[in-house]
Amino acid sequence: MIERSLGFAVWMVIGFFAFGITHAQAYLDPGTSSMILQAVIGAVAGALVVIKLYWYKLTSFFKGRVGTKTDARGTDKDE
Repeated sequence: MIERSLGFAVWMVIGFFAFGITHAQAYLDPGTSSMILQAVIGAVAGALVVIKLYWYKLTSFFKGRVGTKTDARGTDKDE
């Protein structure tokens, strides 16, 4: 039953692309590219903030020191 409906869906997609609209007549204004650029910059900034927030956990995970804290001078103190 699932194979039959999957085959039907595949033929529907093929038919859509074979007999569908050939020219979309779409227009992208200059504001669209600035929105895309803004989204990319925002995603990069968000990723950098997340990395900054979890930087200590990331470094301690890779160094293998779980449960230690550093004081103001940078030396390790066990809890």
